[in-house]
Amino acid sequence: MFKHLIVSVTSCITDLLLAVDLARHAFPHDVVKLEEEWGNYLVQQKQLDAAINHFIEAGYAYDVL
Repeated sequence: MFKHLIVSVTSCITDLLLAVDLARHAFPHDVVKLEEEWGNYLVQQKQLDAAINHFIEAGYAYDVL
């Protein structure tokens, strides 16, 4: 059962990465805004390490430092 769960999670992550990649090509401005919003959410949740990558993806590398 645990192996099935790992396969399911891996499949969802793969699908998510493909969707974000597609969105980057089709709607690049929207993806940047989503990255920023998700980074802000992670900061509110005190998940600063996780937020850094999203701010970098949104183009706020200097703000992170």
